Amino acid sequence: MKQPTGAPGTVSKILWHFTGGPRWNDKKQRQQVNPKKPGDAYAALVSILQTRTLRLGQYHELVKAQYLVRSVDLKTKAKRLESREALFKSAPVCCLADIPIAHLAYHSHRYGKFAIGFHRRAIVKHKFSPVFYSLHDSAPLQAIRRSISAVESINDDADHKAWDVSSFERQAACIEGHPIDDNAGDLSDFESAFRSIAESAENARNHVSQSLAFVKTFNQTEFSTVYCEREWRSTQEFVFDFSDVAMIVLPRQIADQTFYEDFLRQRRPRLPRSIPIVPWEDLVEH
Repeated sequence: MKQPTGAPGTVSKILWHFTGGPRWNDKKQRQQVNPKKPGDAYAALVSILQTRTLRLGQYHELVKAQYLVRSVDLKTKAKRLESREALFKSAPVCCLADIPIAHLAYHSHRYGKFAIGFHRRAIVKHKFSPVFYSLHDSAPLQAIRRSISAVESINDDADHKAWDVSSFERQAACIEGHPIDDNAGDLSDFESAFRSIAESAENARNHVSQSLAFVKTFNQTEFSTVYCEREWRSTQEFVFDFSDVAMIVLPRQIADQTFYEDFLRQRRPRLPRSIPIVPWEDLVEH
């Protein structure tokens, strides 16, 4: 049987960074509902091109794991299952979307019409990675939740034991009226061992936080919104060359602001002729 040679329509050789996405609400630990104003999205696009850097944003993924806990009513002895959820905050990220041009239109409702397209080869070279999408109550999320809980338990337990050893050493010296000499070294070794365990557990928790940056949770009502964004992420800022840029897209005009013509006229920064600068209306709405 002859194998197909072309890529399916869901795979793109260009990954997009939209500059008009909603700002991060630090107080509520989530993105705001509305996208940036067009003028702010335009300024962000120009800034990224001037610095040739896609910086880490304020955005943190809040990984939500829903799970069931069995409880017993103390009066009736009746057993029931209670639904609970655990939230885990990831390291900050910078994001791209692996969306073919034909499907960009829906993305603009939340992220605007200003975008920089990067060649996929450059994104792979920089170690961006596709996001792992998971429903809130999925088995992989339960494994992640239990792993984090176990690491945090080890950390807390080791910290407490190190404190207990230190406290015992201080109290013993006080009760006897002189420093502990024969056993001091042994106690110090115990305390050091517990603190080393706590430090290792904390390092493990930090590494998990890095990996959580590549997990995005969603519910069953979000298949047509969150799931279809096809994000790629990095926990390191992306310093790029203009040879990494495949295309720049911006609208001709929104209200009384003429973005496309202004960008061509100002040429900030001066770009190689090899980079297409395309009006959103011609590319997406044609």
